[in-house]
Amino acid sequence: MPEQAEAPASASSEENGAQPQDAAPVKRSDEPVEAVDAEALEANSPVSAVEASVLAPTASLAEPPSSPPLATLDPRLSDKKQRPARRERARADTNAPQYGESQQKVWNSFKDSRVRSRLWKQHGVNLIPEVWADLDARVKADRKSSGETDLARPAYIDAIILDAPEDIDEIVELVDLINEELLGVPAGDRTSVSMSPEARTKFLGHLEALADARMKRKGKDLMTALTVRMLRRLDTEGSMPKPQRPRLL
Repeated sequence: MPEQAEAPASASSEENGAQPQDAAPVKRSDEPVEAVDAEALEANSPVSAVEASVLAPTASLAEPPSSPPLATLDPRLSDKKQRPARRERARADTNAPQYGESQQKVWNSFKDSRVRSRLWKQHGVNLIPEVWADLDARVKADRKSSGETDLARPAYIDAIILDAPEDIDEIVELVDLINEELLGVPAGDRTSVSMSPEARTKFLGHLEALADARMKRKGKDLMTALTVRMLRRLDTEGSMPKPQRPRLL
C-alpha cells in the first residue's frame, strides 16, 4: 500500500536530523548578531492580545495633549481679559482734567513748589499795583475752581518767568509794547516771591540781556508785560480744572 511505504521514509528523515523547509536556520555563535525583528517577536510572543492591551500605555498617560498654538486661539478670548483694564483706563482718561497750555504751566510750577520746596527761594518781583490785583484775583478764582487752597502767587510768577521768550529781541518787543499800551509803565510795587532755581536763573539772565540792550532798570516793565500776557491767556482758557488724585491702593 502507498501510505505504508512513505511512512518509513519520513521517519528515517527525522532520525537523520533533517530539518523542515520552513524552519529558521540555526545561527552559529561566531556569526554577527543581527537586529532583533520586533514584528517576529510580537508574532511569536505568547502574550495574548488582551494582556498586550493592558500592558500598553494609554495615550493620555504617555503623552499629554498639547495646547493649541497662541496664533490659533480665538482673539476674542484674550480681549475679554483685557476689557476691564481698558474700561478702567478709559474711565480714568475721561475723568482726567483738561488743562489749557498756560494752565498746565501754572500747575506744573505749583507741583514743583510742593515737591522741590527745599530748592525754591525768595526773589524780588516788581509789578504795578493794577497787575498785582489782577493776579491775586486770578489766584482766588483758580483756588475755588480747582479746590486747591494752597495755590498762591509763587506758582504763577514761576510759570510766567519760565514761559518768557528766550530771544532778546522778543523780550525788548514785549517791553516796548507794554509801555506803548500804558503810555509808560507807572511806579511798581516790589515784593519777594518764592520761585524755582530755573526761574531765578532765567530772570537774572533776562535782566542782564536788557542791560546789554541799553534797557537797564526795565525789570518792572518786563515782569508787567509777561504777567499781563499770561493772565490774558489764562482768561481765554477758562477756570482752572480740579485735579485728579489717583488712588494709592
